Amino acid sequence: MRIRSTCWVVGLFCVLAFAPAACSPGNPSEPAEEQQRNEAIAEKIEEKATERNTKEKTADDAGVGPEEEAVPEPKATEQGVTEPPQEVVVEEPSTPTPDEMVPEIIPESMFPKDGLGQLSGQCNVLDDEEWNSSKSFFFRNTIDFGTMPFDKAKLTQGGRKIWDDGNLGGSSVHSEVFAYEVLYRCESAALLKSEGEIVYQDKGGKKTDLLVLIDQRKIGVSVTRAFHFPPTNPYTEQEANTLLTKKLKDIPLSAKNADSKDAWGRSILHILAYNKQYADVVETAYKKLDASVTSNIVLMVTVTDGKDDHIY
Repeated sequence: MRIRSTCWVVGLFCVLAFAPAACSPGNPSEPAEEQQRNEAIAEKIEEKATERNTKEKTADDAGVGPEEEAVPEPKATEQGVTEPPQEVVVEEPSTPTPDEMVPEIIPESMFPKDGLGQLSGQCNVLDDEEWNSSKSFFFRNTIDFGTMPFDKAKLTQGGRKIWDDGNLGGSSVHSEVFAYEVLYRCESAALLKSEGEIVYQDKGGKKTDLLVLIDQRKIGVSVTRAFHFPPTNPYTEQEANTLLTKKLKDIPLSAKNADSKDAWGRSILHILAYNKQYADVVETAYKKLDASVTSNIVLMVTVTDGKDDHIY
């Protein structure tokens, strides 16, 4: 590359500087002024050739072609340690809270869900019409255990937790378990807290039995039983009225007593009735109550048939 550049310079210099004199022997010598101009041109050509040779040599030594670009050096910190490439961190989505859960979409034909006991009657009935209203609503269904004994292993996960947690006193844990089982199997309820886990402003005030999530809404569930002894004697309307009046008056007090983190907007009074006659009487008494007592409450009555001794 260097030889080619030198020959090019010499040839051009010969043409500009000596050709007029060498190739035209008959011409007189050029004036001094013309001679100086030609020398200046020759010097500029030599400077350009030298600059070109220097660039070519640098490129040869570096191994970089005319069209190639050198890879930039890694950036160094003040301590002289090369900074590693910045790693892109992809954040994993957080586990949703119950309030953020996407509601489970289940075909109508899939209700009631499978579980311990045969469910029939009104099922999958709670939706925005009930939740967005301040009126009271009454629903009724039946769970028949047949000859099947109580078996914790056949409960839902929420039912087993309620059983394991127990309640704050009394012998009603079975009724709380099956009130939840019915709500899970018919309304896709999810257990948020059992009785002892719900936080209240006044620990000595009124309480409820379960806190569940239905249709993305926190619902307080109060559970009781329509039963007397001996159970073969007819259940009376007076008994039903006393039971309903007491429970329906306590429910607003427990809702008001709930801590803000566990506060619920709507309440369910779930009554487990010993048989159909008991449930009929409860329904009759309920329809005679003043609207001020029943407002903002969903009343669900579940008749228990078959081997239901564990509930009563």
